[in-house]
Amino acid sequence: MVKRFGRRQTIIGAGCAVVVSLLPLWDAAASVGPMCRPTPFSRSRTLMMFSAQLLAYSTTMPGSLRRQLEALFDEPAQIRDTPEMERRRAERVSMMAVQVFAARALRQAGYHGKAAECEAAIDLRTAGSAACSAQHAIGREYRDVFMKGAAQIAYGAAAFGANAVVAATSPEDRWVPDAGDRAAWALLSFENCADKRSWVWRTAVDTINSCMAIAG
Repeated sequence: MVKRFGRRQTIIGAGCAVVVSLLPLWDAAASVGPMCRPTPFSRSRTLMMFSAQLLAYSTTMPGSLRRQLEALFDEPAQIRDTPEMERRRAERVSMMAVQVFAARALRQAGYHGKAAECEAAIDLRTAGSAACSAQHAIGREYRDVFMKGAAQIAYGAAAFGANAVVAATSPEDRWVPDAGDRAAWALLSFENCADKRSWVWRTAVDTINSCMAIAG
């Protein structure tokens, strides 16, 4: 979780633009009804890293979901994703980190214009730019003031969303799965909000299932 920030966290600008399909923007309505089961993900290093961070650092994950994720980690991967497929999953989880996680945090903190920019991103280049812009705008506002509450959550979600894009656009395949790690931290920015926890865990499962639904 993001506890405290200094004056500014440096984010490297996103790299090449990669067009991905626009994703559904989950909202409070997504928390209604039973939680879906996560799709097996052991073939994807990106989703393994996403889930590992949630398991390692969450303190509010429902026990049933924790058991499901731990069981999926125990399943041996018969086939590993190709580098091309790994990039596609990393692209999607990064877009979700910006369009969904960061945008929700920004709107919650009153940065409606910045939230709209994140939601309107059409590819990784514009997503990274929107998240960086939001992060730095908040950083400038709180340059000489202790950051806390909704602003801290928004700053963290935007920063981690931007970092997810940086990983997804890395020219080196070995760094691409780190997008899952960064996206998980963006989602965990909400964990201390008691009224958002149901949304957090349903969205976590939706994220896994959406990324694993990408056709080969």
